[in-house]
Order: sequence, then structure tokens, then C-alpha cells
Amino acid sequence: MFGKKKAQRQQQIDQQMEVKTQLIRSQIDSMFEQFENVILYLKTDKPSPQFLLTLNDSAVSILKLLGATCKDHVDSKEKNVLIAAYAHFDTRKQEMGTDGRVIKHWLNYAECALLGKKLNKLKISQITIDAAHRNMQQGGMTNFLDNYVGANHDTQDIVSDAQRNREQYKSKNREVIADKKQSYEERKAMIQCPGQNKMYDVAGGAQNIQFGSSLYHPSSKYYHQRPRDDQENKQQDKTAMDEDQNENGYPWMNAYVIKTPSQTITRGNKP
Repeated sequence: MFGKKKAQRQQQIDQQMEVKTQLIRSQIDSMFEQFENVILYLKTDKPSPQFLLTLNDSAVSILKLLGATCKDHVDSKEKNVLIAAYAHFDTRKQEMGTDGRVIKHWLNYAECALLGKKLNKLKISQITIDAAHRNMQQGGMTNFLDNYVGANHDTQDIVSDAQRNREQYKSKNREVIADKKQSYEERKAMIQCPGQNKMYDVAGGAQNIQFGSSLYHPSSKYYHQRPRDDQENKQQDKTAMDEDQNENGYPWMNAYVIKTPSQTITRGNKP
């Protein structure tokens, strides 16, 4: 009886690992999709500095979310999940070729997260925080909930697929982990996590950007403690929102994160 229960428990652990690995792989794929949008925009004739800042802020938010996911795996001692995810990341990174150079610090930050290294804390610009808050007041909550429902549906599809093809994924992940384990440790010893300033190279550098907090929006009691001129803030917020909506048809990355959610959407305490 004890042996049977132990086997069932191990089967549950294996199944959870495949589900978690597929979920973080999907997160990595979404991240690269957004990074590729940024690179396409950078290749346009006259990229807008204001819109580039919005894209840069969104990329940072996506990376913070990935960092929170990876930390959950580190805390849960799920190293094999991270190794398998790192292998997938490395493949996607190689596929970018030389285009990846322009976002090399973003890629390095993502790599550090997947390697389980301690990450530098990042902030996004105050102008984007204000614009996001204003958008929420003007009906953005409905769009957010629609996107959340869609994300939940996608997550359930990934979970179902991982459960249905558990043995296939288990075999594939075992091979990937065995192949990547040594290079994973070697890379972890070499790479350094980029800081706030380097993360804003795409937007032209961080020297003239005021980084902020979601506490500092117009309805907050902290708003008037901000050092910048209020009229300047309002004009920049309006400009950023206008450009977000009409910039050459390129989608902006909807990844403003106020609080990092749990790693997976659960139902009945099951991933």
C-alpha cells in the first residue's frame, strides 16, 4: 500500500512539473513575440521617442513578471523546470540572430531570471504609470477583464495539453535537462544581471526618465509629493496615450504590472 501511494505521489509530481514547464515556456514565447514587435518598430523610419518609452516600460513589466515566476520555482526548489525553460529560452534567443543585440540587456535580465539569480529591482516610468491609471479610469478595466478571461482560457488549454501528453513532455524534458544542465551552471556563474539604466537603452537611456510608483497617480494622496511639474506630467501623459493608440499600427505591449500575480491560474488548488 505504501509503495502504491508513493508511486502515485511521484506521478502527481511529474505531472505538475510538465504543466509548470509548459506554462513558463508559453510565457517565454509571449515575451519573445512582444520583443519582436519592438524590433520591428525600431526598424521603422522615424520611431517616436515617446512610444519607445512606452514599449520599454512594457518590456520591463513583462520581465518583472517573468522574474516573479522564476522566483516561485526557485523557492519551490523546482530547478529542473527552470533548466527546461532556459533551454527553450536559449533556442528562441538564437533564432533572433543579430536582431537580439538591440535588446541584449532585456535578454540578459530574462536569462538571469531563468538561471535563478538574484535580480535587480526595476521601475517603470512615472508617465506610463499615470497613463495606465488614466486609461483604467476611462474604461480600461473592461478591456483588462476581457484579456484576463482570454489568458485564463489559454492557460487551461496549456494545462490540458500538458496533462494529455505528459509522457511525451516528460521524455523530452528529461533529454533537454540532461543536455543543458552543465551549460546552465556555467552560464549562471558568468552572467551579471543588468540594472535599471541599462534596461532603458532601447528608449534612449534612463538619464532623463523619472521612474516612479503606482502610488503617484492623480487620485493618490502621494501625488503632490512628486518633484516634476504637474502641467508637464499631464501633457506627457496625453501624448503617450495618443501615441499608444495610433503608432503605425504596431501593437503596444499590454503588460503594466501593479502587483505580480501568482505563477499560475488555479482551479480547486490545482494548476
